[in-house]
Amino acid sequence: MELSIIIPCYNVEKFIIPLLESLLKQSNGKSIEIICVNDGSTDNTLNRLKSLATGNNNLHIINQENGGPAFARNSGLEIAKGEYIWFVDGDDSIDKFAINT
Repeated sequence: MELSIIIPCYNVEKFIIPLLESLLKQSNGKSIEIICVNDGSTDNTLNRLKSLATGNNNLHIINQENGGPAFARNSGLEIAKGEYIWFVDGDDSIDKFAINT
């Protein structure tokens, strides 16, 4: 595994789908994993994550009680397999060439 992208997610239902779609489009042929840590969201974030996880073997979801972004990032680090780690926030917007080398 070359790159692990860890995304702490707390009440980001409006932002998470475009972010993940952008990252998944860039992952073609690359050895990456995307780890989304649902950190006790009270909106529909978890359901949106689950909807994209179906059929995407490189997208992993951790669901936990709210502990804050640092706790969520550490939870992602515990299962990350990548040689490199990239932290992205759930409400970020990523350039379409961000992962290309």
